[in-house]
Amino acid sequence: MGAHREVTVKRIWTELELVAAGTTVTSDPIDLSTFAQSGYFTLQYYVQGAGASVNMTFKLCNDGVNYVDSTEGYKIVTGTTALHDDSGNARDGRDVIRFMPTVAPLMKLCAWETRSVGASLTLSLALQ
Repeated sequence: MGAHREVTVKRIWTELELVAAGTTVTSDPIDLSTFAQSGYFTLQYYVQGAGASVNMTFKLCNDGVNYVDSTEGYKIVTGTTALHDDSGNARDGRDVIRFMPTVAPLMKLCAWETRSVGASLTLSLALQ
C-alpha cells in the first residue's frame, strides 16, 4: 500500500462579489509545491445571485513571475458548464467539481460573471 497523502483544503474566497460581466477576479497565488502530490484537485463552490453564471479558469506558473494559460488546458468551467445559482444536485448553487491542471508549483484561480446580474462566490480548493 502506498504512502498516505492527506487532503489539504484552502479557502479561496468567501462571498466574493462579482459585480459586472467581463470583470475577472484573480486569486492570490496558491503554492502547490508541497501539496497536490497526487494531482487531485476539486473545488467546492456556492454561487448566489438570481440568474448568475460564473466562469472559472486557472493560470499556472513555474518561475514565480509569469502566470499563463496552459495550452494543455486552463478552463475549469465555462459556457454551458459554468457555475450557476441553481447548480448542484439540490439546485441550490452548491457543488463540488474536479479539474486537472498541468503540474506547476504555483496557480491562480480566475472567475467572472457572464450575465451582468452580479453574483456572490464562495470557493474552497481541495488538493491531494
